[in-house]
Amino acid sequence: LARVLDIQPIYQHNSHSQHNDDLDVSSTPDYFIKLYKSLSRSNGEGVGTPPYNADAIFGLMDNEKYSQRYYKFEIDETIDQSTIKSSEFHIYRLPRKSKARNKRDAGHLIIKLYLVTSPARKNTSYGNLYVGSQMVFISQYGWIVLNLTDAMSKWVKEKIPNYGLYISIQNKDASLVSQSTVIFVQTSMRHMKRLQPIISIYTRQKSGTVNQNSEETDLSKAFENMDPRRYQKIYNGEFYVPPKRFKRSDPSETEDVVVERQKYCFLYPMKVDFDKMGWNQWIIGPQSFSAGICIGPCPFPLGQTYYPTNHAVVQSIWYNLNPNNDIIGPVCCSPHEFTTLRMLFYNNERVVALK
Repeated sequence: LARVLDIQPIYQHNSHSQHNDDLDVSSTPDYFIKLYKSLSRSNGEGVGTPPYNADAIFGLMDNEKYSQRYYKFEIDETIDQSTIKSSEFHIYRLPRKSKARNKRDAGHLIIKLYLVTSPARKNTSYGNLYVGSQMVFISQYGWIVLNLTDAMSKWVKEKIPNYGLYISIQNKDASLVSQSTVIFVQTSMRHMKRLQPIISIYTRQKSGTVNQNSEETDLSKAFENMDPRRYQKIYNGEFYVPPKRFKRSDPSETEDVVVERQKYCFLYPMKVDFDKMGWNQWIIGPQSFSAGICIGPCPFPLGQTYYPTNHAVVQSIWYNLNPNNDIIGPVCCSPHEFTTLRMLFYNNERVVALK
């Protein structure tokens, strides 16, 4: 099953495993929870095209628990083998405790991002590689997203040593802002696990073109048009996929017709429950999905409702004329219609993946 789903199980069901304490599903980054709900229904059925036409999106969680300006992420080996389409650094600024407003609240701050070039420079911007910056309001709090594509390319493609990231906060006059003025959520803040710093990486692991039959959604249009508020809209839940409407059964089909049809090859429900498999320890969503299973012999002659291939038609005729032969067996059905199954799961303790 793991091979079919293109995932790698990291834990089997074992309540005494020491790894159960290392992996905390409740700490799944908020961005990935919201992105998953924006790209799939509750049963995991995929809807629309993922951002940047990615077929796999990874979230790296910060390993530096206490620093307010230095961040350290481990690059998963799966990412090394992929084509990186885009990458971002997400940090959450806490609101200031003082609610009193003054004239300075209307001003701006400049957040600058650096690639640390040596362990000795992890607490300073001097000597580090400038990545980019973003201007925000002094009073602004919540998620701040900085582009990290070039820096990720240097780590993965150019093999520059990964010593982490450093950010500096400046006023418009270039003076530094104290850490007590701008406070970001840290990994050590256990009551804010889903707001911890992350790096999101959008990759393509498979060659070929993107499925052109994908439904166009508000999310896919927002990324295609580079909407400046696209990340904020994801965090706000503005792209959530609505529940699917199911077609009513055909009233003209009598019970006898249905029973007669079920004598032959027929699609029956088959539920795959990750909870019963013990995989819910590392799979966030979906909790289960309906795989479906086909049971029963194919009728003779084959009708077009079964979408038979020319080979199947010939094989069906041959077998029914020679039922006792040891060479040609009966025909069997195969799926002709597929839906995308999106899964959100942990690659390891510090990497979450959406495929």
